[in-house]
Parts: sequence; C-alpha cells; structure tokens
Amino acid sequence: MKNRVKIILYSLGLVCLFTTIADMVLWFKACAQYEGFEETKQAYLSYFPLSLRGDYTLTLINCGMLAVSVLVFANSIRIGFLKTVSFVLTILSGILFYWQLFSLM
Repeated sequence: MKNRVKIILYSLGLVCLFTTIADMVLWFKACAQYEGFEETKQAYLSYFPLSLRGDYTLTLINCGMLAVSVLVFANSIRIGFLKTVSFVLTILSGILFYWQLFSLM
C-alpha cells in the first residue's frame, strides 16, 4: 500500500474518532448544565439539525464512525504503519465503540 493511501486512511480514522469524541464532549457539556435526563437530552439534541435528532440516530452514526476507526487503526497495525500509536487508538476506539453500544440499550 502506498504511503499516501496510508496517510489518507489514517486521517479518515482520526477524523471519525475525534468527531465522535467531540460529540461526547457535547453530551458531557449538556450533563453539566442540566439536572434531569429529559432536559439534558433536549439540550444535547439542540446542537444538531432536526434530521439527526432521532432516538438512536446519533448513536448509530457514532458507532459507525468508531467501527471505521477501529478497522483503519487495526489495519495500520497489521501493515506496520505507526504500530504503537495505532494500537493505542484501536483500544481507545474500541472502548468508545462499546460505550456507544451500551448506550443503545
């Protein structure tokens, strides 16, 4: 695999991971401002357009992006591209993926 393709795929994994982390930061920010769950949920959803405000829409999008991140970073480990960093990012992405799955229940 060419170096340019590796960098583009790795960047895609990083964008997916950091977008999901930013989304979680928005949730924590809403949790810090409001007491009740429904108030918190409405404050969190107010950051997004109406088309994304479904019950599970944002969580499923986050799960998809984290799955892409895990696959990209695991592939990077396999081909030897930034092995240590990729290992740490694979673990982080996997933990956040399971966290998002847990929030669907």
